[in-house]
Amino acid sequence: MMGIFLLNLLVFILVLGIIILLHELGHFFVAKQIGVLCHEYSIGMGPALYKYKKGETTYSIRAIPIGGYVSLAGEDNNFAMIKENDTIGLRFDEDKKVSGIVLSYDLESEVIGKVKSYELFDRNKKISEDSDEVSGLYIELELESGEIVRYTVLDNAKYYYGKEKELQIAPKERSLNSKPKWQRFLVMFAGPLMNFVLAILLFIVAFAITGKPVQEAKIAKTIPNGPLASVVDKNFTVTEINGISITTWDELSKEIYNNPGSNITLKIEGKDELVSFNSNVLIHYLGVTNVGKEAEQLVIGSVGGTAEKSGLKPGDKIIEYNATPVTTWKELTTLVDELDSSERNVTLTVERMVNSSVEQLPVSYKTMPKDTFIGQGVNPYEVLIGVERATKFNLGYAFKMGFVSFG
Repeated sequence: MMGIFLLNLLVFILVLGIIILLHELGHFFVAKQIGVLCHEYSIGMGPALYKYKKGETTYSIRAIPIGGYVSLAGEDNNFAMIKENDTIGLRFDEDKKVSGIVLSYDLESEVIGKVKSYELFDRNKKISEDSDEVSGLYIELELESGEIVRYTVLDNAKYYYGKEKELQIAPKERSLNSKPKWQRFLVMFAGPLMNFVLAILLFIVAFAITGKPVQEAKIAKTIPNGPLASVVDKNFTVTEINGISITTWDELSKEIYNNPGSNITLKIEGKDELVSFNSNVLIHYLGVTNVGKEAEQLVIGSVGGTAEKSGLKPGDKIIEYNATPVTTWKELTTLVDELDSSERNVTLTVERMVNSSVEQLPVSYKTMPKDTFIGQGVNPYEVLIGVERATKFNLGYAFKMGFVSFG
């Protein structure tokens, strides 16, 4: 039991992780297309086990294998990691422009000073209300000598705040919350869209694997312990059923459905002898089936639901349904067909062996209305012969059914 629980938990984590990763990938992809700075795309949560940087983005694998995340500049708000009067260090490129803002005393700096003023977000911010001159990106430091120096900051300058810890600054044009509303909407919508796409792809793959059902009355294989299992094996075509010539699966299904719990005779293509067996009938509405009973008599093979709770047992022979005598499964299913769709009350009179004698016992119970079964996509009863319909690979069908099933 514990092994099954752990396996189910592992599968749950894996599936949830894939869903979240693709969700975040949607945000990440669209954000990159509209110029938003993406700091990190992470698989998993918690401490980083592996990091790889490509361009502006760090790709990481983290210790807790649940989902992941994408870190976008300006996703929450615009902020700087410094404030006035902070003591910081600076690193420069060859043109003496700031390429690094050092926040840790343990890291190397070319210049150290106290922040007097700065602008690391809006390069087009006016230096005063009366001037059209813009500030650009800058940091103004008071050096140890008392001199105040203004330094131009590069668009891709980075904060350094610990060993192997860095974060690129995000000017206004690279920040998500500075983008037009329609672009922000696209970034937010891309996550759920990826989940929709994943669902459609999974349906397409499923239908590609299972294939398109063939129109011919061709059976791929028989189900173990089914009515046909001991007679034929797999890959055969039915040409006649109960003496009626057929060519399609629909014709075969119709004739089977019209013979619940009855003897059925099939003629198989390429075989001279006929194949005879009794069909299985599962009456979901009544909670009974003939599975396990070969005779055409109305003997219950198994019972479930409220029918079982009310005292109905395997081996009981049904002789009346709601005071109407019945002798075959065909008669019983016909009465079920004729019922009002909202009818719930059931009384079955059965013959049961009690103390070496046969007794007639009424068993009454309530069932779900027929329209409830139908609303759940379940027929009030099914007639089965224990076979699987033949299919063939069809990519067009897989795509079509993928979208239809999703819708």
